[in-house]
Amino acid sequence: MVKRNLSPKEILSRLRTIDALTDDGWPLAEALRFVRMGPDDFEKWQAQYGGVLRALGPLANPPPRHTKR
Repeated sequence: MVKRNLSPKEILSRLRTIDALTDDGWPLAEALRFVRMGPDDFEKWQAQYGGVLRALGPLANPPPRHTKR
């Protein structure tokens, strides 16, 4: 099976999903399985991008931009 290189945006999205699922009471193993991530990748990405999620806070998910019609 070929490993796909994920962009930083996709990695942050998966980490946010895992945080949300574990906050809702899901076990970490189930949340990792849901986003199709292994525990080794999770630990590596959490160490690399975990601080970014805390620093951005509400800016991590900016509101949608409205376009003029």
